[in-house]
Amino acid sequence: MSDPGKPPLAKRVKREMNLHVDIRQLKHSTSFSMDEDAHGQAVFLYKDRDGDRDEDSKMISGQGKNGFKLSDFDLGLEIGRGIGGSVRRAYHRQRKSEFALKEINVSSSSPRHQMIKELSAHAECGDMRNIVRLYDVFYDEGLVYLVLELVSWGSLDTLLKKQDTASPSARMSEKLLAYIVREVAEALACLHDEHCMIHRDVKPSNILLGVDGTVKLGDLGTSRHGNCGCGDEMGAGKNPSTPVEGDTAMEAKETSNNNNFVGTTGYMSPQQLNDEEHSCKADIWSLGILVLECAAGHHPYIGKEGKHLTTGLLDLMQRVLTEPPPTGEGLGMSDSFVDFVSRCLKSDEKERISSSEILKHPFILNNTSDSSKEGLRLWLEKFTND
Repeated sequence: MSDPGKPPLAKRVKREMNLHVDIRQLKHSTSFSMDEDAHGQAVFLYKDRDGDRDEDSKMISGQGKNGFKLSDFDLGLEIGRGIGGSVRRAYHRQRKSEFALKEINVSSSSPRHQMIKELSAHAECGDMRNIVRLYDVFYDEGLVYLVLELVSWGSLDTLLKKQDTASPSARMSEKLLAYIVREVAEALACLHDEHCMIHRDVKPSNILLGVDGTVKLGDLGTSRHGNCGCGDEMGAGKNPSTPVEGDTAMEAKETSNNNNFVGTTGYMSPQQLNDEEHSCKADIWSLGILVLECAAGHHPYIGKEGKHLTTGLLDLMQRVLTEPPPTGEGLGMSDSFVDFVSRCLKSDEKERISSSEILKHPFILNNTSDSSKEGLRLWLEKFTND
């Protein structure tokens, strides 16, 4: 029984977290509040508004629409961390299955907005090929939990680090790299061509690898509708971003006046960095940078000798905006690889290859086959439990 001297739980949480926010300046704005359900349990309410069209409030309660709730999980090790909180392996006792349980601290504005983008993207797109699946969402004591598909080996970022620290250091073959690129490009083609959606944070830590050789694109929390040449291009236009000096060049930053999270600086296109209108081709630039990082073993704008050091954000931006794009030459890779990188890393985004065109490029066609998935599985085995 609750203490009669205390206000109801939802009112206490709402007061302590000061959760009601109404961002009226955004084309895609969101308001938040706390309330109670019929049983007196605290629930999290949000309303995602597109332009002037008000939508009904959406409620996240202690039990998700698909029946998931925190008390049914045995929480395991932390497997990732973002701006809103941790991601853990979690075993669901009733379903006898493991999931990735992502917690989001909704007392802070940045995680709230990123969460709404992620939920909205999954709601619109449903189950998409090569994109991490969302099973449910629920609320518990100031945290919102997303029940996500567990892609069990780890991220591409983890693989790159394990390869680098192996004795001797290792690099994946061109065929394995082409397979990973193909799987990511299929995910991007789905977002770009079918949903006019820009991912905006394509980077190694968001490419997840399964022990069976599966490749999945994760984290739709930075996605938005944009200019992708597929009809109803909601939200296309400028993406304000005012960088802050002092952070590492690889960190993702919330940098605009309207709390519009724009991605990770080391993978952002010149248009994003220069506060210019950009399209889905921004993701292609990010993919090109990622491919070079995999091939060379270090980020192309930082270099192997400085990859573990803090690099000034503005210095990296200046290099992207003023220097010729990096190339795939001198890495001992094929001509088709060099051409592929050059077509991804065009300063003018109109000249960049599209996600659907990537799937037809010789770098992909000449290096992938029905056995590619098995090849990645065997490669990952070499770095399991290192």
